[in-house]
Order: sequence, then C-alpha cells, then structure tokens
Amino acid sequence: MTEVLQTTDYSIFKRLEGNRSVDEKRVQKIMNSIKEIGWAKQPILVNENMEVIDGQGRLEALRRMDMPVEYIVQEGGKIRHSQVMNESYTGWGSVDFVKSYAENGNKSYKRLQQMMDMYGVDVRTVLRLMNISTNSAYLHMLKTGEIVVDNQAFGKGLKRLPIYSAYIKCMKRFSGHSNIKKKVIFFLIEHGGYPHQQFIDALTKCNPDEVNCGSDERLIMSIEDVYNKFKREDKKIYLLTDYRRK
Repeated sequence: MTEVLQTTDYSIFKRLEGNRSVDEKRVQKIMNSIKEIGWAKQPILVNENMEVIDGQGRLEALRRMDMPVEYIVQEGGKIRHSQVMNESYTGWGSVDFVKSYAENGNKSYKRLQQMMDMYGVDVRTVLRLMNISTNSAYLHMLKTGEIVVDNQAFGKGLKRLPIYSAYIKCMKRFSGHSNIKKKVIFFLIEHGGYPHQQFIDALTKCNPDEVNCGSDERLIMSIEDVYNKFKREDKKIYLLTDYRRK
C-alpha cells in the first residue's frame, strides 16, 4: 500500500526542472474550493528528491492557507511523468511543452522558444515559417520532444518571422477574419520572392476602406490594387494569378 506522508514544512518541496509555472487562477480556484467545502486531502506526488511531479497548484494553495500537505513519494519520477499526468488533468499546451524541453536543454526547443518570445507568435506559426511540417503528427512530436530545428530551418525562421510580424501589425488596421489574413500572409512569404517591405508600406499608407478581407482572394486583390496604384504597367505585380496557380 502506498504510504501517504504529511508535513507543514513547505520548504522540503522543490520545483521539478522543466515543469510549467504555477497557474495563479488554478491556485485561487483551489483555495476557494477549500474555503467553501473543505479540503479533500488529495496528496501531491513527488520523487525521491522531493521534486513535485504532480500537485504544484495544490501545494501552493495549502502553503498560502497554512494547511498540512499530504504527499506520496514515487521514486524515479521525471519531467515526462509530470507532462503526462498534468495533461490528463488540466492540459499542457504547446507552449508548456516547448518551455519544458527548452529548460531541460533541448536545443531545438530553445530555438522555438526564442522565436516565440521574440515575436509573440504561436509555435505552429513558427514551425510553418521554418518549413517544418505541422501535419496531424506534429503535436505528438512536439509533446514527445521529437521536433528538430536544424540550422537551415532556424535561419529561415529568423528571416521570415520579422516579415510575418510586420504584415500582421499593418493588417490590424483592416476588419476581417484573422485566419484569412494569415492565409494570405503565408502565401506571400512562402511563394515568389515578393517585395514584402513595399507591400507593407503600401498597406500601411492606404485608406483602410481600400482593403477587403472578406475572403483570401479579395485580400490578395486589395494588396495588388494598393501596391499597383501608382506603378507603371511593367512594374505592376499580379498576385491573384500566382495565388490561383499555387
């Protein structure tokens, strides 16, 4: 039978390297539950080094309320155990997995986190801009630490992300669904070697009413129009033709 231990010495517990940070909302929810209906005495799980595998939120709530902590020692518990257990309860997101593997020294995940932090974009966008597949298997690979960001992919991401970010920023001026805007931005970046800065300048300076984000093709046509507005015929770019060929 598993032995359940108890203590009020909160200092014996340690953070497991790579574990996600404590969610303040979850701590408050646990504290409110204890105040309303009492504590159900659900033990936290630690390894032989007293690193918390499961129950960071419960531990913090009990510490703040000056209540005893029940815990179980599971020898050999590692970060993967924490990931799997916590995902089944409160759901580790993509960001949690990236931060966890990065903190444990995975170079590819350090690169992912660097680019996510620099430009405030989600992991799937970062991967796509690096030409790393985001098909149905990608999430499993992300969770199990199998994503590889080599030098070529990293360089491509560092080059493309500022362009993507600039497009996103200038298109905030226009009403329309964000998914349509992102679809068009990916097309512009992934195809053709277009003059991105000139497109961005034209979109930044134009009247918002000139840009229609009602569909991907309408947005493509709007970018054509604002860019070509004062261009000679031989300098004009016809994006819609390229888009329909892609």
